[in-house]
Amino acid sequence: MGKSQNSILRIFLLASSLLLGWKIGYPWGFKAHRFINREATKSLPSPLFAFYSEFAEYLEEHAVDPDKRRYTDTNEASKHYLDLEFYEQQLPIDTIPHFWKNAIEKYGESHLKNFGSLPWQIQWSMFQLKKAFQSSDLKQILQISAELGHYVADAHVPLHTTANYDGQLTNQRGIHALWETKIPDNAMDNYRLIIPKAQFWYSETDTIFTIITESHQLISMILQAEKWINNQIKPQQRYAISTVENTGKPIKKFAEHYLFQCEKAMENSVALRLQLAIHRVASCWYTAWILAGQPNLPIIRDYKFNSKFKAFVHHRKKSVAFPLMRFAPTPSFGNDYAKELYSDSNDIIDSLHHNDSHSDHCHKR
Repeated sequence: MGKSQNSILRIFLLASSLLLGWKIGYPWGFKAHRFINREATKSLPSPLFAFYSEFAEYLEEHAVDPDKRRYTDTNEASKHYLDLEFYEQQLPIDTIPHFWKNAIEKYGESHLKNFGSLPWQIQWSMFQLKKAFQSSDLKQILQISAELGHYVADAHVPLHTTANYDGQLTNQRGIHALWETKIPDNAMDNYRLIIPKAQFWYSETDTIFTIITESHQLISMILQAEKWINNQIKPQQRYAISTVENTGKPIKKFAEHYLFQCEKAMENSVALRLQLAIHRVASCWYTAWILAGQPNLPIIRDYKFNSKFKAFVHHRKKSVAFPLMRFAPTPSFGNDYAKELYSDSNDIIDSLHHNDSHSDHCHKR
């Protein structure tokens, strides 16, 4: 695409965004975010495995705190996405500053607020987690870990990396919720995902922008697949009527066979990005701990909590100390690792599907 064509596209996207007003999107469903954080605790090496497993319930519950905060904090929404068209003419990403200070100098704060700051938010959260490890602040370690997991998971969603985040520019409204809520909520209980142990990120910034690049590269395929499947399946065949469990009222939802066909047409990208998200969340926690100097992990009995947090840990039968264990960090495989997982998709994804309740959470992106 030529430079003039790119300029026209950017003007079109900007005008469309202004006409459409405040961005509304559909993050990974609450179920998926909680699933990612919970499964990430299982991919950690010792001693983090024992520590994080002890608080898996807390990390799962608070995985959705950033989404809830968007209702009360107007600065929160932009932390969940990056409209790449307003930063980069074309892939690869080679002109975007990797550090917040340089990004502010190049684009200005209002640009970052309007078109997204997701990669820099992940960097900031990793820095905060490192400091929490160094100060042995248990409450901060857990809360920041839960929220960092959310932002890293969002970076794995292709439609969080484009101004056409809900197909509104290609007459495909609803594709955001279809890809990251409807499909995974329907199939997630039956995924059999092989998650390797967490890897140390020798360059956090490079890895973060690699994740953004991976996600953005999938957008064209997802949009084309949705159009293709909708040409194959008539509108009346895409839905089914079910009843609400508590009230017995009938509701209309996507039919299971339609979601299954969408998932196949989209080359199992939902399960594959979910798989990578779990591994990268664990790797973020692990990397922050390594950068903090591999400190001894906090002991529960040494801390005073507010009443809500204290109630959460009260059911623990005894305090557990997690001794210091030092070992050489292992490298992050980046794109090569992602390609390896993609190539094995037929072996690691269970195609069975069950009826499941669908999350209809509608949030700002």
